[in-house]
Amino acid sequence: MATTPLFQQVDAVKAAPFLPASLLGSARTPTDPGARWQLGMVWKPELCPSAQTFDYCEDVEDLPSAEGDDLVYYRPEGYRVQHVCPTRQVRDVDIDRASRQLDAATSFLLARELWTGATTHVNPFVTPTTDQVENFSFAYGGATVVGSGAFTSPAIALGALDSAAREAANGQQVFLHMPSELAQLDPYNFRRVGNILYTEQDSIVVVDGGYPTTGPNNTATAGSAWMFATGPVTVRTSPIDVISDPVQTVDRNQNLREIWATRFAAATFDPCVLFAVEVALPGLPGS
Repeated sequence: MATTPLFQQVDAVKAAPFLPASLLGSARTPTDPGARWQLGMVWKPELCPSAQTFDYCEDVEDLPSAEGDDLVYYRPEGYRVQHVCPTRQVRDVDIDRASRQLDAATSFLLARELWTGATTHVNPFVTPTTDQVENFSFAYGGATVVGSGAFTSPAIALGALDSAAREAANGQQVFLHMPSELAQLDPYNFRRVGNILYTEQDSIVVVDGGYPTTGPNNTATAGSAWMFATGPVTVRTSPIDVISDPVQTVDRNQNLREIWATRFAAATFDPCVLFAVEVALPGLPGS
């Protein structure tokens, strides 16, 4: 970095994660942190059991349907940030900068992939026992649309979304996901505890800058935005690895060096609870 008596080098604002109400700040911590998950994961969902009430004095004629053996597969995606150094020398400050930038951007990148499925949708994989060929995302997870059209009140839309998801989850806690465009429009009566935003019924509201306004199949509807509901989301992130080996990073033609900060990350949910709702918003582009 060139400096002169008039232009002295000073520190930039340090990149840092913004956790309140974000995906990383809201997600549940894995209960098996030592699992080797980076190459792929599989689990049996618990969110949607076959449950019923019955009269203890009556013969049970209609038993709950047998719990299926459906397994959910997930192949973690890689995320990275590029940092260009003007010389072949890589300093600790450059490595630290690349790591900070990726750490700050992880929630955004992970939330965008969770919502759109953009990377997994074009990179199918093979699973041992099912027809599943990609990670479940909001766009490509087969979301059930709540309502017969776009709601005009975001708060009413959120209530209908919450109700549908809670019923599917047999009353378990659910996550409500909304883009920033919808987060401050109505008096939702949210309350924040630490980094987590709750409704009055203690559903968790996730508002991440990585969430777009698109709906199922990544459809963009003029003048409206979408919200989704899922069961609890679990996030896993690997340590950040900075690739700085000269063989991989030096551009000898320009005497530049590209440092790559990389990590694996996964945002997972049980796809038996996935609902979407559309909200008509005058003032959005296209309305």
